[in-house]
Amino acid sequence: MSLVRENQDIPVPEEATLLEHAEALDKLAERLLMAEQRVFAQEVAQHGLTIPQFATLAAVETFPEGRERMGRVAELAHQCSATMTGIVDRLEAMGLLRREDNPEDRRSVIVVLTDAGRQKLAAVREQRRRRLARILSLIDPQVRVQVYQVLLQYTQALEQLASEQA
Repeated sequence: MSLVRENQDIPVPEEATLLEHAEALDKLAERLLMAEQRVFAQEVAQHGLTIPQFATLAAVETFPEGRERMGRVAELAHQCSATMTGIVDRLEAMGLLRREDNPEDRRSVIVVLTDAGRQKLAAVREQRRRRLARILSLIDPQVRVQVYQVLLQYTQALEQLASEQA
């Protein structure tokens, strides 16, 4: 069964209230999230990964030298510590991460991104960029810039709201 809802535009009248705009954006964001997650899951699977495994590799990469305590990686990847242990087990078995003893705290473990892990991230990202380029090729060149600018402003506002709520 296809989840694609073709030509299902979400109209927003020009005189719409802020709440009506929010409702339309909510529906569109959900539709975009579902479509993107489905396609991205297929892409990472072609590289032998799941989305949580990719998120874990990407999270480890954000820390200095691609190494950090597993608990902090779990927080960034939005996983509980028990789930993170299983994810790291599988990534370590694939040679994409390795564990090291934490010299500052014997109770915790440091997770380190391997060169193979960095290469895997690069390959997945390259595939995603090619897909995004194909999508962008279907959009008017002037609108492409507007899409980027609007998404950037939305992302910045969302990050600001998240930091205020933290």
